[in-house]
Amino acid sequence: MRKRFGLIVVLALLVTTMLAPFAAARAQELPTGPVNIEVWWWGETEAPGSEAWLKAAQEAYTAEHPNVTFTNNLLSVDALLPSYEAAGQARSGPTIMYLWGGIYTMDAVWKEWIVPISDLVGMDEASHYINKEEATWDGKVWSAAWYLQPSYPIVFSKDAFTAAGLDPENPPATWDDFLAACDAFQAADMPLIGFGAKDTWGAGRFLLDSLAQQVTGVGEVLGTVTGDTSFADPQYVTFFQRWQEMIDHGCFPDDVASLDMYSGQQLVPQGKAGLTFIAGSELASYVESIGADNTGLMKLPATGDGPFKDQLASTSQTLAVTSWATDDQKAVAADFITFLHTPEQLAAYFEATGVPPSDDRFDPALIEDPLVRQLYDWGTENPAPQFENFVPFDIWFNGFNTAQVQMITGEITTPEDGAAFTQDVADKWRQANRLLLERYKQWAAQKAEAGG
Repeated sequence: MRKRFGLIVVLALLVTTMLAPFAAARAQELPTGPVNIEVWWWGETEAPGSEAWLKAAQEAYTAEHPNVTFTNNLLSVDALLPSYEAAGQARSGPTIMYLWGGIYTMDAVWKEWIVPISDLVGMDEASHYINKEEATWDGKVWSAAWYLQPSYPIVFSKDAFTAAGLDPENPPATWDDFLAACDAFQAADMPLIGFGAKDTWGAGRFLLDSLAQQVTGVGEVLGTVTGDTSFADPQYVTFFQRWQEMIDHGCFPDDVASLDMYSGQQLVPQGKAGLTFIAGSELASYVESIGADNTGLMKLPATGDGPFKDQLASTSQTLAVTSWATDDQKAVAADFITFLHTPEQLAAYFEATGVPPSDDRFDPALIEDPLVRQLYDWGTENPAPQFENFVPFDIWFNGFNTAQVQMITGEITTPEDGAAFTQDVADKWRQANRLLLERYKQWAAQKAEAGG
């Protein structure tokens, strides 16, 4: 699946020589005094090897610029947003910060935590970033794409499908087929879906990202946040109806409420479930746990007639430069990010992680694994937007996700009540975030004008 890390070392050593003319051009306006760049990031869990690559890239960069030092802070996913909020209020902390796309980037923009990356590296450089539209506001790109995140493919065990009497070469192609597969696995005393709801995170992968795109568009989802439409409207109740159908057909493990997301995913390589949803960046490492010959890849079968029913969503994880950084730090941070986007470093990242970087200068011919290449093509050739990135975190997590979990536990008993629960959370968010709501409405208008 992945090349040995030794290749990273080789590439890191070669970068200094191969990029000497490029480095000289970049270094003309850089400070010569000591500069420390503090990087706060997340992603080693979903893209193992990222940390080793980052350190190798920093070593290569400091070989060119001995006045520059780096301090790295690898955060947990639970600590990421609270840590950024604290740093933003104190206006101190990271020079470079990791961001998810869409609303997560916009939140950082509207709170004035970050500066436009396109102002620092130039729009020509930023034009190469894949999914840059998610980080665009007022004609500027605010964060630099890092790695590609097709969301959310289904990975299945061919052996498990065979054991349940299903043809692994012809996975479910319709929603009825998908529910029938749940029934077949139930008859084999195994859940179809390896899933855990304890931490609430994974639920959104199904409902908002995988189910919603089947029946609605970005404009409609934005409207539910601005208040122009309601989650209680029939088309949105459909999201929850599909979820209820999966519960009724026994698609999930009996102990789903006590399993976290990653524990649920591990049921597939353990031979205790048939398939699971993963983040696209997890594919390379996940296939290793199942076995390449035993791994199948599919999209969620269409559940409606929405504009993106046959497409896989795609986003990009990003890096941004903070507004409180000094001018010298901003200059070096921008130069370092540009360095990370050289073809040599893009290739090195893929070699280290098995995850394609989010830059159109990356050569997809380097992808030898057919499953990874299939996912790359799904994520770059007419992908759907990732709906999760267009809904404020409080609504996504405390509304959608929590409603789904409570439907599993029986605290919410009907799809209509699930929709009403989410609408109540959205109403409270609008009341508590009036200034942010006005920015959100402007953003929604810009997205609509751009055809998003």
